[in-house]
Amino acid sequence: MGNQPTNRKTLKSIRYVFIALAASTCLMAGCKQSYKEDPAVEPASLQSSFASADAATKGTVDAIVSNITAMHYEEALTDLQKVYSISGLTPAQTNAVLGVKTFVMKKIAEAAKNSVPK
Repeated sequence: MGNQPTNRKTLKSIRYVFIALAASTCLMAGCKQSYKEDPAVEPASLQSSFASADAATKGTVDAIVSNITAMHYEEALTDLQKVYSISGLTPAQTNAVLGVKTFVMKKIAEAAKNSVPK
């Protein structure tokens, strides 16, 4: 019974070390992802995912890619939400839309952060 407080302190310390390790691993993994490294967020992969879609959807996807290229991220996000709301998307289409949407949202957040005066 004399070791019980020491064991609790040791277990708490070990738990905090594991939490810190897990958090740092997540942060490092998140920092390594970028637009160029992850093919799931390439505009070309979005276009190829919708190659067999109807003309209206293809036009919207083309507009998304054009808006991303022109750094008009708000317009791209609006169109991405339209495409995402289409019923019957395949898993590949859904993943492509969500990947590009995540990228666009990060770009909007970066732009907002950079526009705030320091």
